[in-house]
Amino acid sequence: MCIVKPLATFKNNKTKPMKNKIYFLPFLLLILISCGNNRKKQTKLNSNKAHYTLKIQDTIPIHLNKNSAYNKNYTLQTIDTNEYIITVNHDKNLVLFYSPVTRQIKKQIKYKFDGPKGVGTILFATAHNWDSIFLIRLHTNNIFLTDSSGKIKRRFELSETVQGNPIWNIAASFATLMVLYNNKLYLKNIPHIKVFTKAFWNIKLALIYHLTDNKVYAYGNYPEIYKKGINFGGYNYNYNRIINKHGQSIFSFSMDNHLYVYNDTALIKKVPVPSHYVKEDAPVPKKKLTGYNYEDDWLYDMSRGSYRWMVYDKYHNMIYRLVLHSMPAYDGEGNRNKWEDKPFSIQIIDSNFRLVGEVPFPGKTYYFRNIMASKSGLLISLSHDKNPITEENKLILARFKLVKKK
Repeated sequence: MCIVKPLATFKNNKTKPMKNKIYFLPFLLLILISCGNNRKKQTKLNSNKAHYTLKIQDTIPIHLNKNSAYNKNYTLQTIDTNEYIITVNHDKNLVLFYSPVTRQIKKQIKYKFDGPKGVGTILFATAHNWDSIFLIRLHTNNIFLTDSSGKIKRRFELSETVQGNPIWNIAASFATLMVLYNNKLYLKNIPHIKVFTKAFWNIKLALIYHLTDNKVYAYGNYPEIYKKGINFGGYNYNYNRIINKHGQSIFSFSMDNHLYVYNDTALIKKVPVPSHYVKEDAPVPKKKLTGYNYEDDWLYDMSRGSYRWMVYDKYHNMIYRLVLHSMPAYDGEGNRNKWEDKPFSIQIIDSNFRLVGEVPFPGKTYYFRNIMASKSGLLISLSHDKNPITEENKLILARFKLVKKK
């Protein structure tokens, strides 16, 4: 910033002001030139700011056994310094661990639960070490701490309300977000409230379960855009969240480019991070959507871009956020396109929540639900139904390296 200070206080007479102005003009001109040069230097500094891209390195085929070949939901977790790709066979209550290094299965754990078949099946697992594996089950508010033999060591139960907020079915979604950090479990809350009602938009989105003192806290809110009475359909109300190395929760919503950053349960900042490929947040649908009329929901979702999954890269302290682009509802032969067929881009967001890169990817090639940040690079599944290299008994991952642009 350039600041011009007055040289002197001129006397109010008729002769000296003109003379003083004449002497003052060259000095003022010099200052303006200096300010202009400073602005040019600042612009140059901004343009030289490090920007990043993703460069493909190779592909990694993971050989799947018969118990996980059908399943497309995977997470990457570190157990005892080694990384494993974890998937769950919901029908058989199996949790499977694959090594991206050996490209083979490392361990398979079978769990037995009382009750009718199909009730309380495992939906999600997160592991701290081989003796501390946390499970959540369908249509329950129970969290189970287990070991590598399948033995249940402890059960945590959540009440139906936390701080006046309704809590129901923390395992309602196959994409349930459960993260263990600093002896706290970060959980998703899906309450038993009619979707898209005023009460629904005002619920707390997430929970923090302090395992040591057995206390639970509710936090997180939908952005205001969701509360304006516009129904954006069933594809667009879900949210995504990661936990960074500082224990901050970062939320992202499909209809809003901002990141919402929470420190414990307090919102500390709201940061705009718009995509280069999505020009409008939450365009108003032409038809009133119900969330149950999937035809209209699908047509609206295909016509617009949206902000989806996030992955935290702890090795570079970066966030990767997937942005879906718009796409015609039908292909050239009149066949329906699915939202999994969409082209997309991956935003690269630094530790100060600045967009430092965005990389586009083609549609019908990557199964973008499976994106994992490993120590060897960013892994993205190539096992898309319309990708000719897809094999039923393999999870094929493309490995990308984060590199600075020159």
